[in-house]
Amino acid sequence: MKKVLSLVLVAVMMMAMLAGCGGGNKETQAPGGSSAAPSQGETQSAAPSGETKTLEFMWFADSETETNTMRSILDAYEAENPGIKVEMVEVPYADLNQKIMMALSGGEAPALARVTGADNFIDNALRLNEAFGGSEAFLAAYGDGMRSFTQVYRADQDLVYAIPMEASVCCVIYNKTAFEKAGVKAPESSDKCWTWDEFNAAMQACIDSGATRYGLDLDNTTQRWTNVFLEFGGRFLDDSTGKPVPAFTSDAARNALEFTKECMDSGVWCKNVYLGGEDATNLFVSGQAAAHIGGSWKVGAYHEQITDFEWGITYLPYKEVRANCTGYKQLMGFQGSGVEEEAAKLLVYLASPAAAPWFENCMFISPRKDAAEYLNYEFGQDMFTAMSEDAAATNDAYFQYSYKYPGYAAGMGNVIIETVCEYLNGDISVEEAMKAIDDKSAEALAAIGY
Repeated sequence: MKKVLSLVLVAVMMMAMLAGCGGGNKETQAPGGSSAAPSQGETQSAAPSGETKTLEFMWFADSETETNTMRSILDAYEAENPGIKVEMVEVPYADLNQKIMMALSGGEAPALARVTGADNFIDNALRLNEAFGGSEAFLAAYGDGMRSFTQVYRADQDLVYAIPMEASVCCVIYNKTAFEKAGVKAPESSDKCWTWDEFNAAMQACIDSGATRYGLDLDNTTQRWTNVFLEFGGRFLDDSTGKPVPAFTSDAARNALEFTKECMDSGVWCKNVYLGGEDATNLFVSGQAAAHIGGSWKVGAYHEQITDFEWGITYLPYKEVRANCTGYKQLMGFQGSGVEEEAAKLLVYLASPAAAPWFENCMFISPRKDAAEYLNYEFGQDMFTAMSEDAAATNDAYFQYSYKYPGYAAGMGNVIIETVCEYLNGDISVEEAMKAIDDKSAEALAAIGY
């Protein structure tokens, strides 16, 4: 069944750890460049007859389905490219950053890796412009709206240094059974999405009807709370004068913080997720929450986990503007592996429609503009459409986050959500919360030369 999900995605996200270890075959070209490669989807034999080149692929996964699907795609690539062997080296996500740094510093660079913050390794990344036939050809495959180009493309250097894989879109996952019991009907089109006040009224109705114990179950992460902040018209940085400066202290930030506290103090949002150690996923899966704002990757997980009630996805509520704080995982190759040319060709393949099973089997969103032409999902057509429309509706003027400045987010760490929690707990005032985030923001900017 054809899936309509042309994606103009919003970008951004966050400070995740990535990694890899091990080294490739020390052959072929000098570090720094990848020689010409076939166009997307086209492959060619990469090694002379009788010679096998092994590419070590540093890999992490959230499920067995992800690993098995990628392995099947790599098997197909190997069959089309005699002489190429791709070895997946699975590494725990928590260890990725350290392991990849150790591999690079020890002169044992992997051929490629799955990462969540490619800009952390930009100095060691393969230069992929030539492999994709130039940066213009690469960018054209994804469209102007994919703001995570700041994680795969540096405009100031005209440098393609990674490829985007699945997109993580923030979405409202709701309990259809609870909504029906409360007499609530979720918006069915992007132009009729709720305001936050309307959304909260629906959450309260679910609580009052006894359908659920809690209303909204909001993930306790910087990325999820940032949606609220951006929708109130906030910005973390202001670079209108040509130089980024901290801009969190504002009426928008004050309003977003006070609104969040009011929602949690009233009980319409589950405060225990932020301050009591409750697990957001478990609350929703167990039917205790009417809605969960989480990542789009939850679609696949909930499809397997939820059997006691009907559920679906609707549009994010908004205040001043619509915003969706999205992110991507990336794939990248490394200089010094000895198989740079082969790694670049494999990345071109993995950026092409040949990787369709990755999105279909794992229920992920593709960032490619032509995805609707070749992706066929077995489940969740309306859900993927809603998430894509949500992302595309984001107001550009208000959507600004750290990844416009590589390295900034890593300096921020978890300070945003930690500060929000301090404020919610009554440990600091709203003024102190805004100042704390701006102070940390100034430190992060200074660390990258601003």
